[in-house]
Amino acid sequence: MSASRFCSLVLLGALALPHVAAASDHRLELGGSYQRVEPSANDLDDFDVWSVRGTYYFAPVRNAAYPLAEAAFMERASRVSASFSRADPGDDEADLSQISAGFYFDRLLLLASLSYFDNAWGNETDWSAGVGYAPIDGSLISVEYSDADDGNWHLRGKWVYTGWGAQALNLTAHADFMEHYDQYGLGADFYFNRAISVGGAVYYRDYDSGPSDTIHEVRARKFLTPALGGGVSYRTMDSQDAWSIDAVLRF
Repeated sequence: MSASRFCSLVLLGALALPHVAAASDHRLELGGSYQRVEPSANDLDDFDVWSVRGTYYFAPVRNAAYPLAEAAFMERASRVSASFSRADPGDDEADLSQISAGFYFDRLLLLASLSYFDNAWGNETDWSAGVGYAPIDGSLISVEYSDADDGNWHLRGKWVYTGWGAQALNLTAHADFMEHYDQYGLGADFYFNRAISVGGAVYYRDYDSGPSDTIHEVRARKFLTPALGGGVSYRTMDSQDAWSIDAVLRF
């Protein structure tokens, strides 16, 4: 599928669905996703990535006042999460399991995670810890350290502007300092209303050895009801293209 055709489907699909029903609170969120990865190299086959995840919030998350996709972020909701992903590039099946937690103390956020990676060549257990702060409502600045490889640092910034009534704007920025490359990214999502958003992101990846790479992403999300939503995305870079779909269910 070409990038231009996929982008058109993303926009039309998001806008064509019916408007969201009345809001309700939730404490549990379950989700799943499917991704198709298409490497550019001729000697590499396309492969699939499947993921499932769950998040429990320690207090009910109100949906009434915010874009539905941003409700937990806007509420500064403390949570615990678990996820499992499986990739099958040829005969080299790989699994990733992770548990994570985020605890807010007013505007201060403490983060921690533990992950286990397993494939045909072995396995590895990694941990991460971080801290964040919300200087104004709807914002977060965070720094996180992971012991993967020889140690990685992650800087994040996010701001959701809700001053347009039913419409909103989500802006994100990040910098990742990894063992073999550094990556910098900017993203934005425009909410036409509380249920529908269309956005994109651009990432610049600077490898320690070899040429740099620029990654482009376009995405859309739609909530059919406050309890049921889904999204689509398309990402392209020099080495591969990938498209994905996901769904989320809230209780």
